[in-house]
Amino acid sequence: MGKRAIEIENRLPQWGQELYRTALGHAVAAEALHGWQHAAGEERRFSVLVDRELPDGAGKDEQAAAGEAASELLLLPWELLHDGRGYLFQGAKPVRVRRRQINRRLLDIVTATAPVRILLVSPRPEDEHTSYIDHRVSALPLMQAVESLGDLAELDILDPPTFPALEQALQQAREAKRPFAVVHFDGHGVYDREHGLGGLCFEHPKDAHKLERRAMQLIHADKLAAVMRDYRIPLVFLEACQSAKVEEDPTASVAARLLEEGVSSVAVMSHSVLVETAR
Repeated sequence: MGKRAIEIENRLPQWGQELYRTALGHAVAAEALHGWQHAAGEERRFSVLVDRELPDGAGKDEQAAAGEAASELLLLPWELLHDGRGYLFQGAKPVRVRRRQINRRLLDIVTATAPVRILLVSPRPEDEHTSYIDHRVSALPLMQAVESLGDLAELDILDPPTFPALEQALQQAREAKRPFAVVHFDGHGVYDREHGLGGLCFEHPKDAHKLERRAMQLIHADKLAAVMRDYRIPLVFLEACQSAKVEEDPTASVAARLLEEGVSSVAVMSHSVLVETAR
């Protein structure tokens, strides 16, 4: 482990205590915290529910500031909460952190049955905007995990990994009454300052026949969400650099826009992670 990594690890308890004092250190939170810590059951859940919408009449700048604050709240490392004696999530009872945002749209309930069908989307454009990522970093561990599940899961690989091909795959799966329960995107994700939107980098359809140096096609969050809206995907996993990065409007992030448009759950990487962590 490098010196920098050791320094970061040593500071984790300090960051966790600062977060604890800010969020849970007030008397108003004491009773709720006590009840949560002594709740019955083998598993506890810590939910962070954020409503980014201000009351009617709020100005555009006020709403933008509230939206940015809401996004920051969701991205905080709640798993590090530390009361000075230890991390809240250590101990005999496991804890699951769930980050949620309010969605006021009426959406159909989605249920997934075995086999769980997974669509792996691994674009590898190589141009001045994107560098090549080794397919084996993420795809190989995912394939090995699915193989170990036997008949409980099926893995399809999108070929070619273009946005039109994704639309076609989702439509064909629905028509065959074998919809995908998980869409796993493994590639690049960026924040487009010019358009004020997050986006995912697909391979450009014009280069689908090429074996290398394929151009990139950036698909913004609004266009991606519009396609996925009606399919009600239970889980979209975004293993994409900057896929949760928000700089202005939180709805511009890929994750937030997908949730708003009907995707049940989104798992994102808000920061660069080690290969083993992604695995």
